[in-house]
Amino acid sequence: MKRTMEDIIRERMTPTSIKCSRSLKPTILACLDALVSKRDLRQCITVTETLLSLAKDPDLKFVVFPYLYNIVIRVDVTKLAKKTRIEDWLDTLPTYLCQKQAIPRSVVNSIMTLAARKIPALQNSIDSHIEVILDCLPELEISDCQGNTDEVLSVKKSLARLIYWVQDWDEELSEEICVALRKQHFGPLTPDVQDLWFLRIVL
Repeated sequence: MKRTMEDIIRERMTPTSIKCSRSLKPTILACLDALVSKRDLRQCITVTETLLSLAKDPDLKFVVFPYLYNIVIRVDVTKLAKKTRIEDWLDTLPTYLCQKQAIPRSVVNSIMTLAARKIPALQNSIDSHIEVILDCLPELEISDCQGNTDEVLSVKKSLARLIYWVQDWDEELSEEICVALRKQHFGPLTPDVQDLWFLRIVL
């Protein structure tokens, strides 16, 4: 019996195998590329649901992230959301930026890419979490910068640009950022946050 791309991906996406073998990543991404390029929404739905189930495991959420990200940026999210819980996953992404657990630089960069697309589920969650994200920003740990302070600072500067993508901007949020700036809450990020804040208040 001929196996589909869906079968191949699901075989490789058991919690044990995906956690233990980094070598699976190129294979799975190649299968996803082939699957998405065929524009077979039915198979995309099944694979997405499998990935979403794995993403609920705290130990796997960053491992599974690039696969879900690759689906979201290449498939019509509106159509996918009608058949899967992809919007629930998008809604959780800003919470990754508010936790004590270190976050990979690639995940931060991908979240910023998705934020620029103004996907409603993600946008609403950013609006809801922006104050906590900014509060946690100075202490946020980036897991794959190998102690390089300049790289960590660069990632955090990028993340601060979420200020620009906030839709629910109001005087209360503006004042809270202003107070944090006066208190030097953002440390070396202060000039960047201040520029972003000023840009928002003059828009």
